[in-house]
Amino acid sequence: MSTRLRTKLEPNDIIKRSKTDYNWKVIVQLGAGGFGTVNKVIQVNEAGVPINEKEYAMKTELKCVKKQASRLKIERNVMALFTKCDPQCKEHFPELIDLGQTVDLKWIVMTLVGASLEKLKQKQFSRSTALQCGLQTMKAIHDFHILGFLHRDIKPGNYCVGAGAKQDLIYILDFGLARKYRLQNGQVRPPRNKTKMVGTPRYCPRASHRMEELSRKDDYESWFYMVSKMRLDRFKSICLVSRFYRR
Repeated sequence: MSTRLRTKLEPNDIIKRSKTDYNWKVIVQLGAGGFGTVNKVIQVNEAGVPINEKEYAMKTELKCVKKQASRLKIERNVMALFTKCDPQCKEHFPELIDLGQTVDLKWIVMTLVGASLEKLKQKQFSRSTALQCGLQTMKAIHDFHILGFLHRDIKPGNYCVGAGAKQDLIYILDFGLARKYRLQNGQVRPPRNKTKMVGTPRYCPRASHRMEELSRKDDYESWFYMVSKMRLDRFKSICLVSRFYRR
């Protein structure tokens, strides 16, 4: 008799850890994608009683996803490097709290953040708000490049404001498409002759549409399209981006 593959977690599920000092309890699902979900979780003891009031985000991925295609694995490896960063260079990065797996799912636990810029931009940003968002999101890209990685999917949906006391801070998220651009000796990796289009079409750079190897400038090009849409009205933004694509 075959057992049914469990593709997501449910509220009140208890996720056992290999260490027994605490477990994770699912509160609610925050989002879902093709291969997994994002859930709000808390720490509980063996009896299921909350240890504290702090909330976290748990991101899952199906274990059946091939290693070569696993975005969660890339994300985990990238986030593990954040602990080695200078404190001033990691303020826009979420913290990797824990990781593990169930029978059907792999998971990581990270800092819980607030609403994405994708949701917030539905309200017209003031000039000062757009400027502040632009500065913080650009610094996040700069700090990420210092780690030796390209993000390759810069868009409003991959930035979120902080939760609680950190609601004025913007975090960069979703590192599943990140690619290391520096070799161990510090040299920039030579470009590949053949690549696939990567990123979100509305925001991805011209080089991605041409299926060329991306570099640091391309993250900033995507950033430009993103901040343009924050401040300009819809039709002006589309015309502006279209002119760049025609070049």
